[in-house]
Amino acid sequence: TSLKTLNSVLIEKKEQLLLVIFVILILLIIVSSVMYLVEKEAQPEAFSSIPATMWWAVITLTTVGYGDIYPITPLGKFLGAIIAFLGIGMFAIPAGILSSGLVETIQGKNRISLKAKRGTKNITLSQNEIEELSKDKNSIKKLKEELKIKIKELESLEKE
Repeated sequence: TSLKTLNSVLIEKKEQLLLVIFVILILLIIVSSVMYLVEKEAQPEAFSSIPATMWWAVITLTTVGYGDIYPITPLGKFLGAIIAFLGIGMFAIPAGILSSGLVETIQGKNRISLKAKRGTKNITLSQNEIEELSKDKNSIKKLKEELKIKIKELESLEKE
């Protein structure tokens, strides 16, 4: 069920994640172009073209830092440091989106379960809660069982 939960979060947050990927790709193109312009004269063999510089940009944005290509000019080093910090932020954003989606999903399931356990006569579910239940057939079965128990409890209270 953990993979199902993760899959539903990925589907739910698809637009936000695609936007972040798009921004990362734009950032990759921009930083590769800028670094190429800054370093091409000092290191024409290492920064031979913008596509070749993209290797350096990917390694720097992901903070891997192999060290096979690196800037040697003062401006290049300064830009490299800024780009490394941008990379940390750009890859932290999708992690935040996924974690908030997981928290929302888990809290939604807990709310549904709590409503069923309270045993109130009028259990109302929001549209999001209904959609969440429809994704997980086991949750529907469990909720039905809990509701049957609560209905029996309420009926026994009414008879008294």
